[in-house]
Amino acid sequence: MPDSDKGRVQSSKWADLGTRVASATVLSAVAIGALWAGGYFWSALIALGAVLMFWEIAPLCEPVIAGGRRAILALAPLPFTALTIVASAPVLDDLLLGESLLSAPMRTAHALALIFALALGALVLRSGRLIWLGYGLMVLIGAYALGFMRILGGMPPVLALVLIVVISDVAGYMFGRLLGPASAPRKPGRAPWRVGLARLCSAR
Repeated sequence: MPDSDKGRVQSSKWADLGTRVASATVLSAVAIGALWAGGYFWSALIALGAVLMFWEIAPLCEPVIAGGRRAILALAPLPFTALTIVASAPVLDDLLLGESLLSAPMRTAHALALIFALALGALVLRSGRLIWLGYGLMVLIGAYALGFMRILGGMPPVLALVLIVVISDVAGYMFGRLLGPASAPRKPGRAPWRVGLARLCSAR
């Protein structure tokens, strides 16, 4: 391959670097700011993240899903995340100190909201119901953990988790570009094994 073509290939590999850096900087700042503020801010960010995740999960289950049904499914986690928002209210924070946030009524409410979100997908989707159940369960458990880690454990453990995610994502991007076309995913949404390995190693 001529040197000029090699140069164009190399430059095209990093064509989106500026966009990726800018978006990562903004998202990290928003996440850390909400984490620092805590309370409603952090809980609202978790709720927004869960909605966006469910919005993305829907077409993985049913690739040609209509916009209206996709929007309904995107709202499925709101009852679940609303419980975390309620629990983060200053009044309840004074009344439900420490472990009482994980009391039997609160756990029961979360379990019912989780069942609702998963059952809604099973009813609305025409295919990919097992994908919905698997990914939906992971997203909701992650939302639960992030919310109550902040309430019960404070900022440090959640900040450490956020930094691990950021570092592993950056490492996956860098390795994906350095390894060249061979590392490009064959299907959208699928990271190659080398990129996944880079993320795993950087998170350790």
